[in-house]
Amino acid sequence: ALSVSETDVVNMNRRLAAPDHSLNAPVRADSEGEWQDWLVDDSENQEVVMADREEMTGRRALLDVALKTLNERERHILIERRLKDNPTTLEELSQQYNISRERVRQIEVRAFEKLQKSMRNQVVERRQAVAQGAARLYGVHGFAGPSRDRQRHQPSHDQRAFQHRSPPRLSVLPKPKPRKLPSRPLVIDRAALRPVGQTANARTCHAARS
Repeated sequence: ALSVSETDVVNMNRRLAAPDHSLNAPVRADSEGEWQDWLVDDSENQEVVMADREEMTGRRALLDVALKTLNERERHILIERRLKDNPTTLEELSQQYNISRERVRQIEVRAFEKLQKSMRNQVVERRQAVAQGAARLYGVHGFAGPSRDRQRHQPSHDQRAFQHRSPPRLSVLPKPKPRKLPSRPLVIDRAALRPVGQTANARTCHAARS
């Protein structure tokens, strides 16, 4: 005996008897969706993971450079108080450096301010470097000041005034007034309005009378 319940045997038999289905098969005949579209991936998106990793790497690089601007005591106190999972107490640091706890707190605050200032300056310098690189790539001057060649070819005052002059306004022509035709009396040729036969008969009768 395999010590398997009857329900498990029936379910296994159904799985083996059922045909295999491809995940690329459409859900319905009249739809473009596939069965694999309904599979849920619980892992994080790769793009988000890469973006977070690059951001963390950049922050660590900024922090490493900024820590070098501090002296040894400021760096040690800042790391013990701000960068450790279990921060060291002010009392322990005061006993280690033989200073008061208030003095330790002041050193911590000053070191943190210097650290923030250094990291901000690094960010500004990186942005300026990126802007200058884009200027060289696309041939655009003016990010780091005009070059000598550009200063030589500076437009004159009249040329600048002409370039910044507003375009001329288009004048709207007045609509032409309707011309009044001279009033003439309407002359109606009654003979022309008569039928052809009647006109010929009238001429014949007039000739006979004359």
